[in-house]
Amino acid sequence: DYAVEHQRFGGDKFSFNRMSWIKTNFTWMMCRCGWASKKNQERVLALRLRRCFFDRLLGEAVHSSYQEIYGTREAWKAAIGETSVVMQWDPDHVPFTNDTLPRRAIQLGVRGDLLREMCTDALGSVEDVTDLVHTLDERCRNDVERLCTPTEDVYPVADDAVRFRLLFSHACGKNAEDAEQESEESC
Repeated sequence: DYAVEHQRFGGDKFSFNRMSWIKTNFTWMMCRCGWASKKNQERVLALRLRRCFFDRLLGEAVHSSYQEIYGTREAWKAAIGETSVVMQWDPDHVPFTNDTLPRRAIQLGVRGDLLREMCTDALGSVEDVTDLVHTLDERCRNDVERLCTPTEDVYPVADDAVRFRLLFSHACGKNAEDAEQESEESC
């Protein structure tokens, strides 16, 4: 209730001394929370972050598992220890199943000062979408063809170095100049 009422996280039930995860894919989030039915996951909040802050998170992100771009495992372990943002590519899920699709979505774990900033100053809005989640679950669990999920587009990462380091498979449908202009206008 605190986050929706105050449009920021805090209060006596939220800890800034942990890692909090941003899941950018609706069906993956639903798989993880059991359509808002799993214990301590009975509410689903939709967050809007300021684009310049999200770009900053991507710029600081380090893969949760070793990738060759770090050179050595030791260099990767050092990077994990120094960063406030851990990332991984999670599979998209077929709704109401554990079956996965080839498409992936980024998941970002945020901790420390960046978590505090994300949950306060960088937060554009907090919306409780639990009723929507329950409605979709009830109406569509036995008829997945009826399911309409939020539109998800490939995020246009403007910085070529960040896009390469995060292992984006293509230029996200926009050229870097257009994405950079959009980013500057959204901050």
